[in-house]
Amino acid sequence: MDTTPIDTLDTETFIMNPALPTDLKWGIRFDASGTVTLVLGMRDYGRGLYTSYFASLMAARLGIPLHRVRVYYSAIRPAVLQTPQPSCVQLHESDPGPIPRGVRKVIEEISDRVIEKGRLAFASRAGVNTADVGFDQRSARFFVLNRNQSGSILEMAEIARASPALSPGCVIGFERPRPKNMVGRQAGALSAA
Repeated sequence: MDTTPIDTLDTETFIMNPALPTDLKWGIRFDASGTVTLVLGMRDYGRGLYTSYFASLMAARLGIPLHRVRVYYSAIRPAVLQTPQPSCVQLHESDPGPIPRGVRKVIEEISDRVIEKGRLAFASRAGVNTADVGFDQRSARFFVLNRNQSGSILEMAEIARASPALSPGCVIGFERPRPKNMVGRQAGALSAA
């Protein structure tokens, strides 16, 4: 697990896939308006055909509505930010080829990093161990196992951005006492089911 302080759910990486460009950053960024940007360190291969495919992979993995997703191709000069449109092309069940397959793997890896950062931020906020926190992809919500606390991934991104940096060591393996009733929906409040 990453040991850098958590001050955002944003994730960036360089990749090691011979089929893909390796000199540019790939990542996921959350902005204050609730938009999530998928940063692809490559050109747009396929004239936008794959944009919806890549966006839908991330949206499904994180449970984020597709209308909140933007795809940023950083290897084009000038770089291109696209708003994906729902596509009638079904690429999920077939093999789309080596480049889209490699991009899919990168999207899954960086999405998993975002989920782990969100799990850490949620555990800290709820006052529980990270092992006690689950993530439901369909609803994009973190929740405390066997309890009635939950928070969405977009709420965790907002909380992480607004709060001081959180050190992962202060949560892992340590459970703080938590308030008995988590009511209220003020900024930073978790929702009670």
